Amino acid sequence: MRWPGDHSALPLRRAVLPEPLPEGAAEAARLVLGRSSTMPGRWRLLEFRPSLFGAIRIFESLSDGSRLYLEDGAFQSHARPDGHSRFTYIAAIRAILLAAGTQRLAVLGGAGGTLATLMARSGVGDIEIVEVNPDAEDIARRYFWLSPQVRWTLQDAAEWAEEQDGGRLDAIVLDAFDNYGTPPHLSTPAFFHRLATLLAPGGTLIVNAVVPHQTDPLAEEIGERIAATGLRTQLLDGGEPGERNVLVVGGDLPTIRLPRGDEPSELWPELRGLRWRRQAKGICGEG
Repeated sequence: MRWPGDHSALPLRRAVLPEPLPEGAAEAARLVLGRSSTMPGRWRLLEFRPSLFGAIRIFESLSDGSRLYLEDGAFQSHARPDGHSRFTYIAAIRAILLAAGTQRLAVLGGAGGTLATLMARSGVGDIEIVEVNPDAEDIARRYFWLSPQVRWTLQDAAEWAEEQDGGRLDAIVLDAFDNYGTPPHLSTPAFFHRLATLLAPGGTLIVNAVVPHQTDPLAEEIGERIAATGLRTQLLDGGEPGERNVLVVGGDLPTIRLPRGDEPSELWPELRGLRWRRQAKGICGEG
């Protein structure tokens, strides 16, 4: 989920694009490097449309049928026809949610809806996506096999949070960005306190923090704010020196096995490389 503006946002996940590059992907490829999240073969353009958030391009792989969602050159979703994402951090979030026994889930930031679809296909019965982009739902349902049981709400996540009854959700996932990262109003102590009140006892809050380099404090700062709500807070990080996704996880979790074994096999090396860590005061972690 992105907000209107300069549209020079960092991609939500690194990936390697093949030659020849699909139209519109060259800039994204210059921004990102990855290891296991490869996209082999040639691509065809399924749709181009302008939007409030920049030009949207949807590509389909001619080799395996997977689909790629680019918004103004930034990666939003990459999914296979079976619903599995090819983004490592999405697979990690799914593993955490399933281990925690999630049944009532809100995903703040929809894009192609891949995480919600994965959870629906894994047996989660109550799933809502909250997304600010008015084009995203149509893209998700038309091209990314969005599960029909997923409810889609077009609304700013902070406004949505203020309207919800407390103590209802097993998990909330925040995966929302503008061109500078997580929008400031979605990373305040007050916002995280509000999200924590929406969780049922034993609930889980997960924030995907995209950090530009190894010394960037964003994930630790988000972790401190979540820890201040009273949730036991850990960081799940691959530790790469460049731009990467760090998951900030609040809640009492059981042992998480990565990989689970039912993810795309090309994601297994990166999933095995993820580590729980403790970096900042007030954050509880492992290993």
